[in-house]
Amino acid sequence: MIAFFLAYQQARTPPGMAQHRMNAHTAALLTLLTNLSSPANFATKYRGVRPDATDEQIEETRGRELAELQAGNRPITVPEGAVFESMITGWQRTSRELLRRRLGRCSPRMIRSS
Repeated sequence: MIAFFLAYQQARTPPGMAQHRMNAHTAALLTLLTNLSSPANFATKYRGVRPDATDEQIEETRGRELAELQAGNRPITVPEGAVFESMITGWQRTSRELLRRRLGRCSPRMIRSS
């Protein structure tokens, strides 16, 4: 509940919205990097779009996309309507992922807000 209040309060100012934009962009970047970092997960998602792709084609695409993203050659555009939503939901996802990596697992009870 407090997160909603703080997000709405911060959204009332131009610096606050700039912070929301930065958070949304960072969340999008982290999501893309996470999706590209696992060859198996990427292959599963890629085959959902191109079921006829070979393992070599998939890995070539994943490597190219990851390299372009890490080099800053892949622009990330976040729709304006998603900026505020990112503030509300993005941190929950990021926190869950960080907790999962830190502890090796993530229990919903461990991250339940008060």
